Amino acid sequence: IVLYTTHDEKIVFQVKWNGASKRVRWITTTKISIQDWYHVAVTYDANDVTNQPIIYINGQKQPVYTYSGVVEGTYYGVATSYDCYIGNISPSSP
Repeated sequence: IVLYTTHDEKIVFQVKWNGASKRVRWITTTKISIQDWYHVAVTYDANDVTNQPIIYINGQKQPVYTYSGVVEGTYYGVATSYDCYIGNISPSSP
């Protein structure tokens, strides 16, 4: 599981499935400001491949769309052998 902001300050939620795409990312259409504090929450039910995450910023549900990948196969889950990341990602990454 990865939750980060892009170089243009949109929020991305990423999970891993064992299908061909492996990683699936959803992104908000809303931009945030790096100068302000926000409360960000994500809910995600991986029991059904048709589910999408719900991302909240300061308690308000945000529109999201699939940024990359395809949900297929079996949800990889939270692996204890890998790190979980929350935060910003390098400016060169989407």
